[in-house]
Amino acid sequence: MAVNTGIYDGCADRTPLLEKLGRVAVRLGVPAGRVRVRPTKGSATGMELAIDFGRAVVRRTCDSQASREANLGALVQWAEDLARNAERGIEGLADALHGDGASLALRGREVEPGSGQRVHLYLGDMTGEEAWALVRRSSTRLGLDPDRAVWLGPEGRGMTLRLDLGGGRVVKKSSFGQPRLVGNAAALALWLQCRARHHERGIDRDLTKVMSAYLLREGS
Repeated sequence: MAVNTGIYDGCADRTPLLEKLGRVAVRLGVPAGRVRVRPTKGSATGMELAIDFGRAVVRRTCDSQASREANLGALVQWAEDLARNAERGIEGLADALHGDGASLALRGREVEPGSGQRVHLYLGDMTGEEAWALVRRSSTRLGLDPDRAVWLGPEGRGMTLRLDLGGGRVVKKSSFGQPRLVGNAAALALWLQCRARHHERGIDRDLTKVMSAYLLREGS
């Protein structure tokens, strides 16, 4: 299977992208007007996305793509992945944006699907072997050695993924929200794929920062 090199190949039309961003904002619980995009200063193609979560402003830039529209598309996909992973129960917004200093502002404001039902449950047919293969590919894209730095396995009623970032920094990420173990494995694999994609695109550059909520304390 080909390795995604981080090239955005989705919609590159500004109007539908902005419309999609508006829908994602609703899923994130962000009022109209609190999501803004603008060209990045000093870049011919770069774009910046800013989202106001109360007093916390989360900013992401992307200039790795060939046009402003493609960089905007990559940023919209970043926001969409953020919403989907929260809805899927993989991570709360406060944890996902912990490295942005947004945790206190976001506590208690996690994505809560209507009627008490979680949306975007994983409904695919990924096998455990396929989930592990995707984890290995994604960890390689993140610059990690899948034979040494990555572990995926059952823990309690869910699945847990561990990543050794080096220098004593170990990430522990668990999924319990899916009805079957293989679904939790798939959800974690897709979560890591998202991380790899946005890291390659330069949107989430610092792995330690963007995964800071999941770093284990020494001795854990």
